[in-house]
Amino acid sequence: MKKSVFCVLLAVSAAAGSFAADRIDNIVATVELIRREPITRASVDARYDEILKASNNALSVTKKEVLDQLIDVALLVQAADRDEIKVSETSFNTFKRQKLAELSALLRRTATDKDLETYGGMTLDRIKEAFVNQEKIKQYVAKKRPEALTPPEVTDAEARAEFQRQVNAGTLNLPARVRVSQIYIDTTGLNADDKKNARKVIDEAKTKVSSGRMSFEEAARTYSEDRGTKYNGGAMGWLLFSEAFQLLDAKIVETLFSLPVDGITDVLETERGYHVFKVTAKEEAGIPKYDDKIDPEQSVTFGDSVKDQMRTMKMYGNYNTALQELSKELRKEADIKYFDEDLD
Repeated sequence: MKKSVFCVLLAVSAAAGSFAADRIDNIVATVELIRREPITRASVDARYDEILKASNNALSVTKKEVLDQLIDVALLVQAADRDEIKVSETSFNTFKRQKLAELSALLRRTATDKDLETYGGMTLDRIKEAFVNQEKIKQYVAKKRPEALTPPEVTDAEARAEFQRQVNAGTLNLPARVRVSQIYIDTTGLNADDKKNARKVIDEAKTKVSSGRMSFEEAARTYSEDRGTKYNGGAMGWLLFSEAFQLLDAKIVETLFSLPVDGITDVLETERGYHVFKVTAKEEAGIPKYDDKIDPEQSVTFGDSVKDQMRTMKMYGNYNTALQELSKELRKEADIKYFDEDLD
């Protein structure tokens, strides 16, 4: 059980935090390598619940195992501190910008710190603490077990065998997808008269496209109010059928996937405004080939993806083994006291 839980813990937060206000009978263990650090029943319960939630209650883990893992993580952080391993503010800011950019792409708007907290399930301070501890441990492993962070080799034959295994298992499929462009007029917060005017604008754009007086791309550049796509002729890129429902209303998704290539919708209304969509390319669902591109407009193939997955899993295993070896060594040096091992 230890191996499967360990990296899950590291991915979130190592230390038990500040427990000055906790009652002494809430402390279930202390660990000391360079400082005495308490671990509380509350921190064990919280982490236990986080693990179960992340695994949809499918993970069999006891609170005693969670306590032991919190002890190991605390030891690794203290060992990194003893070796004067530092994590700069710049590193966290870079990490934060990257996560905000990923969220912005997912939400199709500029993500905020509040979004980061909502999707991360933690306060920004706790996210920062988790990042700093995780980076300290990673640098400590790099110092003591550098081979654990060396990218492992995956041969083409290994990747092809794994690709075929996933195809046979039905876990690797080529999803149905369409490439879409849009003309969009925003009606958010408009009164009735302004909304009527907005409808006239989108109708004018649609009429000019339908009559051939203006191409769809020209109409998007002229009329559309979506700054993310208008200067690109309205191009939104590829939409996967399995993911499109997260971005668009269900009726719009069904309409787009029923249209032929170059098909154009009528004016469609959502709570955000008026839309006219055009399908510029279309691919049906099916079983991919090893050299098929995941995104038709990118160079990465399904084979490349499987190979990357295998490298990641091998490195994960190597890193996890190094963590267990190092924590075992540190336990021999540390002063660890248990006050309540009967946590369940």
